[in-house]
Amino acid sequence: MFKYTANPVSENKGPMKFDKITVKFIPDGFTRVGELESGNADIVINVPLENIEKLEQNKDVQLFKYLQTGVDFIAINTQVEPLNDIRIRTAMALAINSLEKGRASC
Repeated sequence: MFKYTANPVSENKGPMKFDKITVKFIPDGFTRVGELESGNADIVINVPLENIEKLEQNKDVQLFKYLQTGVDFIAINTQVEPLNDIRIRTAMALAINSLEKGRASC
């Protein structure tokens, strides 16, 4: 967790004035959403797809969608069974719906 406080020698001339900002790193997406809904967080990023519809219906939440640059990947240890079998890895690759994954990350 990081805590930032206003610089006492510099006036904040931006549209929002904060005395302090606390940044917490919460790895689990569902926990991040829970923190938002309970009022323990004001801003969260990387909302799980499963929570978007519920948050869109919440009048207290403003949801911003954006295209995310980058690459998602799955790291696989190909030295252990059954992942050392190319047929297993091929089946896994074919089982992932790439179009759905692409839509989910938008």
